[in-house]
Amino acid sequence: MHNQYRNTSTDSAVRCPANTNQLQYGTFRRIQRNPSAFLHHFFRILAILLAGAFILSCISASRVNAELITNAKVTASTANVRSAPGTTATNVIATITAGTRVAAGDIVTISGDPSGYNSWCRISVIVNGSQLDGYLVSSYILRDPTTTDSSFEALIAAFPESYKQSLRSLHEAHSSWVFRAVNVPADWNTVAAAESTLGTSLITSSVDDAWKSTEPSAYNALTNTYTPYDGSSWVNASRDIVAYYLDPRNFLSETYIFQFLNLSYDAGTQTQDAVQKLLNNTFMASAVITDSTGLPTTYSQAFMQAGALSGASPYQLVSRVIQEVSAQGSRSTSGTEPGYAGNFNFYNIGASSSSDPVILGLTFAASGSNNPASYPMSAENQAKYWIPWNSPYRSIVGGGIYISSNYIQRGQNTPYFQKFDVTDDGNGTYRHQYMTNVQAMVGESTTLYNAYSKSSMLDVPLTFNIPVYSNMPEAAVAQPAKTGNSNNYLSSLSIDGYSLTPTFDTTVTDGYSLIVPGPITSVNLTASAVSGTATVSGTGSKILNAGDNPIAITVTAKNGSVRTYNITIVRDTQAGENLFTTSYRINEDKTLAGIVPGTTIAVMTGGIKLANGAQCVFMDAAGTVITDPAHVIVTGDRVQFLDISLKPVYDYTALVYGDSNADGKVNSTDLTVVCRYVLKENDITGAALLAADVNHDGKANSTDLTIICRHVLKESTITQ
Repeated sequence: MHNQYRNTSTDSAVRCPANTNQLQYGTFRRIQRNPSAFLHHFFRILAILLAGAFILSCISASRVNAELITNAKVTASTANVRSAPGTTATNVIATITAGTRVAAGDIVTISGDPSGYNSWCRISVIVNGSQLDGYLVSSYILRDPTTTDSSFEALIAAFPESYKQSLRSLHEAHSSWVFRAVNVPADWNTVAAAESTLGTSLITSSVDDAWKSTEPSAYNALTNTYTPYDGSSWVNASRDIVAYYLDPRNFLSETYIFQFLNLSYDAGTQTQDAVQKLLNNTFMASAVITDSTGLPTTYSQAFMQAGALSGASPYQLVSRVIQEVSAQGSRSTSGTEPGYAGNFNFYNIGASSSSDPVILGLTFAASGSNNPASYPMSAENQAKYWIPWNSPYRSIVGGGIYISSNYIQRGQNTPYFQKFDVTDDGNGTYRHQYMTNVQAMVGESTTLYNAYSKSSMLDVPLTFNIPVYSNMPEAAVAQPAKTGNSNNYLSSLSIDGYSLTPTFDTTVTDGYSLIVPGPITSVNLTASAVSGTATVSGTGSKILNAGDNPIAITVTAKNGSVRTYNITIVRDTQAGENLFTTSYRINEDKTLAGIVPGTTIAVMTGGIKLANGAQCVFMDAAGTVITDPAHVIVTGDRVQFLDISLKPVYDYTALVYGDSNADGKVNSTDLTVVCRYVLKENDITGAALLAADVNHDGKANSTDLTIICRHVLKESTITQ
């Protein structure tokens, strides 16, 4: 043992400085002389070594964990971490269990994986004290919404909180994207009102009626028709749908965020292959055109050259063409429009709202103005924009230069800002807008997204300019419900055999009345709605009680809104003779007959005897009271009897048989009126038609015409 210890001390002397060797040598000599001391020191040294190893491992583990900021946890019971996304040609580098915290990064989408899992998330995780980087099925993890990226948070600090969660989600999927807040000076409500003014924001007439404006100049409620502002199919959008599309927070998704994409040209990220993918399945897919020198070229080459020369994204230019003229093209791109053959306008520049905007656009293509007589384009600008656009190539390149010069380079550098001119670009706001279609930016954003997605460039650095308004609603404006037509007007309201007082007016809902004699126990009401989608209730046969009978006719629009028309029908409780007796004849249809042509009010009053405080009032057909006793009674005049409380009880319509033109006489004029009716050259209705039935058989025909003729010739007299 002595040699053993000496050998040990010698190994130590080889490794350590001299003073250390002397200390240890002396110690071992003391240990040698005291075995218990040896054991004591042995265990002390062992404990120190173990403690040191533990401390070092803790320091190492602490260092690793400090570098890993977790923002998600595993939700699957067990999950394999793989070396690359997918299960083909990848290795399982670890297996972790539910609850494990991980640092979740970008989502990677693949296709055709045999496992069926095509969405994978890049993660970092601590396993056995070491950090592993790999990929996990994205559905196996749950991100912690309270965990944030401090550097990214600083970048989006200018946005209100209502924007941030959507921006965080986009950042998690595409960490290279940059979101820039563009503060709009105008108040939100001011902007929403301005963008809703007539002609500023349009929508196709095929959408639900709830999304169309019902402002008086945009909609005629009496005919249920919307005013077209662009061609025959574009009408004013409602204030609610404009506010929905105006609110950027509704479109902070992977696809629709592209309406805020900076539309400038970028040679590093924009490729001809991507342009060609956008053109596939359009009229421009494989067609060959000629460039400015007459050489053949493809549409994809033309758009790339347009982007380079104009400074505008070729992707945006393609999406603008598809948005404006459709994937099949239109009259604007045919080059064969009569009167404009050989002219092309791929972007519909100058095709402002009118009955035929295409003609305005082609006029612009030919001269640089859609109204050249009043607002001609200068020769300098014609050269700048390659006017005339007498070939597809010139239209694509020259139009691209026009769009870039007048919009992109003037601050309207996103599809959103080209629709909503909410920042002053030198000529005010709200009027320098490329498009009136309130949904156009959504369509263009889809096309732009597809361009980047199909070319696998979604993760290149992209900048999105997103507007922020003052005094915005706390939450994003909801999309208006598709509740349908709101029209709840009646187009007609009548009671069979009677006339309402006053005459029915679609816009008037109250004050209609009718008085019927006591023997009348029921009446039949008919009504029609202006809109074919509305429903009417309260019509049909109505049983009448003695006295007042209030009746409500309700019209329920498609969207559920209700309008009520109110009628009061008075069924008299007194017998007629209790108020009056008369020598004139009262018919069952409430007409008063037996009136000789030329009878005045004074004469007729003599044939009526009033009783019990009753009064007799004469009125014309419109209900205007007549007080002149010399007034000659004509067909259609009304005779009303009031009780002692001045309450109308009876209301009769005067008939002078043969007086079909309502002048109180029977002469050749009436003969002509009835003759034209019999020959079906004109129409007679109401009291005038009843007056034409001079033989009282319930119809007006040639027999009545003969009797009137004989009366005019004084060969006989009509029986009143």
